[in-house]
Amino acid sequence: MKLRKIPARMCVSCREMKPKKELIRVVRSPAGVVSIDAIGKSAGRGAYICRRRECVDGAKKGRKLEKGLDVGDCSDIYLTLAELCAEAEPAPPQAGAEPAASSAGEGLSAAQTGAVKDGAKPAIAKRAGTKKAGAEPQGKPSAAGARNAGQV
Repeated sequence: MKLRKIPARMCVSCREMKPKKELIRVVRSPAGVVSIDAIGKSAGRGAYICRRRECVDGAKKGRKLEKGLDVGDCSDIYLTLAELCAEAEPAPPQAGAEPAASSAGEGLSAAQTGAVKDGAKPAIAKRAGTKKAGAEPQGKPSAAGARNAGQV
């Protein structure tokens, strides 16, 4: 069975790419009305923001939604987003309760943790413009190079 590609969008505040389902879409309709798009398919210019309080506060401070949607004021939208974030945040742990144990590297991809699959060698990134020590240039030197070296 063929795997389906998960649509990803970028948060206007933290600029992280996340699955579309994890973000909140704010849309400016063709009539110019700004609202929160619950289904993610309303017509108009859209901007996506995380469900984290820090992202909402950062977007409000930097006027990110106003810039992304090209509108004048989104103060009522920020209040609604703050309420949604407060509902989405988990309750703080109670006093005396032990936190749940989490495994190291939880939530990270194989590339981020450095895991190697099936004994394959990890890919090594090559930087452009680097030379090995003592390597001679390929081909005949140019006239400009010869002048600079004092050979002309």
